[in-house]
Amino acid sequence: MKPFAFLFILFAVITVFPLQAASNATDIVTEAYEDVLGRKPDEEGMRNFRSKVIEKNWTAEDVRKALRKSQEYADIIITRSFEDVLGRKPDEGALKNYRQKVMKKGWSEKAIRKELRKSPEYKQKNR
Repeated sequence: MKPFAFLFILFAVITVFPLQAASNATDIVTEAYEDVLGRKPDEEGMRNFRSKVIEKNWTAEDVRKALRKSQEYADIIITRSFEDVLGRKPDEGALKNYRQKVMKKGWSEKAIRKELRKSPEYKQKNR
């Protein structure tokens, strides 16, 4: 291999590939945020998750799993469940109670909805 060709390849590996990896990491984080939280990532979230994608080889699914463990995600699925099942937003006490169940016990949106359908409030509204 000619020295010029070797230097060109080395330059590409050092400069272009990391830029592509960073761009790919940005896309992974942005798509995960939009899928899970329904919004673009904030600066801190982008920095945190890009770093994990680049340095720890996190996949898009790893980012999604981490986002699903966040308080923001818990609040989204709790609020959506209350609105769909009971026709209202959760009060602060209910939000705190269900947040614990989602974040500490791994409750899904389906589990929240099932529990809400057992409530006296739901039964009263659906006689």
